[in-house]
Amino acid sequence: MNFVFGKIKIRSCFFKFIIRAIFTLLIVTVFSCAGMGSRPETASPDETKNPSSSLPREAYTNFILGSIHLSKGEYIKAKGYISKALKADPDSIYLNKKMALVLVRLNDMSNALKYARRCIEIDPEDIGSHILLAEIYGSTGDTEAAKSEHKKILEIDPGQLTVLITLHLKNKKYQDALDLLHEAISRDPDSIYLNKKMALVLVRLNDMSNALKYARRCIEIDPEDIDSHILLAEIYGSTGDTEAAKSEHKKILEIDPGQLTALITLQLKNKKYQDALDLLHEAISRDPENEIVHYYIGRVNAQLGNLEEAESSYIKTLEINGTMQSALFDLASIYQTQKKDEKAIAAYEKLLDYYPGNITAFERLMGLYLKHGNNEKFDQVFEETKKRFQPRERHQRLGLLYLEYGQLDKSIYEFELIVSGWPEDYESIYFLAVAYEKNRELAKALECLQLIPKESAYFVKASIQTAYIHESAGNYDLAFNALLQAIEAYNQEIEPYLFLASLYESLKEYEKAGQILNDAFKLNKETERVLFRQGVVLDKSGDRVGAIEKMRTLLEINPDHADAMNYIGYTYAEMDINLDEALELVQKAAEISPESAYITDSLGWIYFKMGEIDKALTLLQEARSILPDDPEISEHLGDLYLQRGEYQRSLEMYRQALSNEHSSEEKIRKKINAVEKFLEQ
Repeated sequence: MNFVFGKIKIRSCFFKFIIRAIFTLLIVTVFSCAGMGSRPETASPDETKNPSSSLPREAYTNFILGSIHLSKGEYIKAKGYISKALKADPDSIYLNKKMALVLVRLNDMSNALKYARRCIEIDPEDIGSHILLAEIYGSTGDTEAAKSEHKKILEIDPGQLTVLITLHLKNKKYQDALDLLHEAISRDPDSIYLNKKMALVLVRLNDMSNALKYARRCIEIDPEDIDSHILLAEIYGSTGDTEAAKSEHKKILEIDPGQLTALITLQLKNKKYQDALDLLHEAISRDPENEIVHYYIGRVNAQLGNLEEAESSYIKTLEINGTMQSALFDLASIYQTQKKDEKAIAAYEKLLDYYPGNITAFERLMGLYLKHGNNEKFDQVFEETKKRFQPRERHQRLGLLYLEYGQLDKSIYEFELIVSGWPEDYESIYFLAVAYEKNRELAKALECLQLIPKESAYFVKASIQTAYIHESAGNYDLAFNALLQAIEAYNQEIEPYLFLASLYESLKEYEKAGQILNDAFKLNKETERVLFRQGVVLDKSGDRVGAIEKMRTLLEINPDHADAMNYIGYTYAEMDINLDEALELVQKAAEISPESAYITDSLGWIYFKMGEIDKALTLLQEARSILPDDPEISEHLGDLYLQRGEYQRSLEMYRQALSNEHSSEEKIRKKINAVEKFLEQ
């Protein structure tokens, strides 16, 4: 089933998309972070102190085990170990803090408050305990109690003001941060640090005029402070004053020419690709043999999808410096993206000659050998893995590689080897389930997923995979059950909410989908994603006005959200209203995502509605060249050809739309019948 809303395609295979996204993320994590542990989250300045000297041995052992499980996201196990530790030493501030943190992760706020208050009973002047208690009050919505704790913190140690400001910024409590900053600046008006923070907070609150005031004040305090000039340039850019922003960039480079790389990185981060190219071309005119500048020109062009230009820049970089690792890697990646596999293989081999420790290049090369059936070289590299990795890690990496390239039997074999030797390796059990599912061995996949306990960090992923399998088989009750179990166990994880909402959405139960998304929004995580999904559901329920409001709210948070701009523009075109604004929005979206067929189609459709048929034809044909099987694009071309009097072409496009399962089959059949009757006359 295909749904079309605001020219953003949502399909009944939404689950497949999310599963693929999670799977890809996991592969990247495993490949890039092997052997690296997660760093435990901390809530207070003294959380990292070693309590070994103050805790009894039994309590300390359980404290360490609980901390390990907390860092791995296994909150129920962590709670059990910290409880044991507290029995041995109930007056330990370390243990009471740790228990409060665990209970926060489990969303048991009433008991988290109990343990945080106990910390303050033990040591009324412990700053970390007051910060923790204030954070919990804030999470429960008790803002007055949180502010009371902040006052106590400053009474104990006025120097904690900057810590509280940083904490408010981290939690996106910008008004609270603003109040504290006004107080701090009144005490120390010449602090460049405080004035910068104030400018940043005002940017978050979209008060650009006052943000400019504080950014300029920073430069008055220190005219050569690079960060202040960068901040001022950023604010000018946000207000649309590009000339003033460029002027600041020039000042930065006059103060320190070495800041070019930092400026380019900033432009790339903000997706201001043309500004980045302008800076780079100006730099290359002054220093034609600068390898770093050529390299960054390649990076910017790669971001813009200009792969041939990127390739040329990387080659030029390597002519100047033939051993630059990043240029070698990016050139190999460009070749791989362009499906120039022979060149990619040669580039990866050259890279590994110089840098044999580059694991990502190593594994990509293995994948290319695997793809092209180059068994001899694959076997050579496979032998190398025995030197590089321990057995379990080697089998896991091979299993993931085979999974990525569709050699499912081999992938299953590798993961089965791991599970037989390490039956509690839930990560490998999860990947084994994924391999079984892709191999259509669904019963075995479900059996594996059921082995993953609630205490495991993989429980939520396993629940989502289980829901996807049941949904695909039409077993909606079982899919609902799997997702509800995940939410019950980990109600702060957003993915189960989004899956559950999508499931209701696919069943056209839009009110329930909206309720679930409202619950997800309260988590204050992935806000942009949630807002976009809320807009989608409102659109499908028939509330286009409400959907547009959600998209506008999203654009207030992220003015460069291309899909939100595209949604509004396309919806206006469908409604035949505000076409000038629609054109402006979608043109900006196209600048941000020039490779998007859907945005290109929207732009063509707006021109069609405005009567500019030639422009519309060029864009719609371009969109179809990218996505030849998209039914909506085919319908749009059909409508355009019909208006041009090209009836046979129009009929061909409508038939194409129908064969590709257009979401409105009845509408397309009517168009086909109308054209056929006309041609019969």
